[in-house]
Amino acid sequence: MDGRGFGHGRCVVSADHQRGECGRRIGRLPATADDVAVSGDSAGANLAAAVALMARDQRMQLPRFQLLFCPVTHYSFESQSYIDNAVGYGLTADTMKWFWRNYLKHADDGKNVYASPLLAPDLSVFLRR
Repeated sequence: MDGRGFGHGRCVVSADHQRGECGRRIGRLPATADDVAVSGDSAGANLAAAVALMARDQRMQLPRFQLLFCPVTHYSFESQSYIDNAVGYGLTADTMKWFWRNYLKHADDGKNVYASPLLAPDLSVFLRR
């Protein structure tokens, strides 16, 4: 995790989930709730989207900004995109199925909106405020 300042008086905190450092405490940050943004790539974007949904559902301060790169937003392998891009692009449909099997405790957990944000009945949390 890194708490270095990043221009305009903002603080950037990054959790390198691939290295398992997410549990390390960093103490107080020089930021307010109004300064919070979430971002992620692929599975990290899934987690960032889930954070925004949870904040809304628990009536907490919403992230001021979200930046989601190639977000994995739905536990489904039936979409046209999965079918059309199942092989030949480095990340195969079979590999994605492996990731989901190792991420979820049970396949039915993929129906939870925090695992599959696209299933949330109200996605207005993702609209610019």
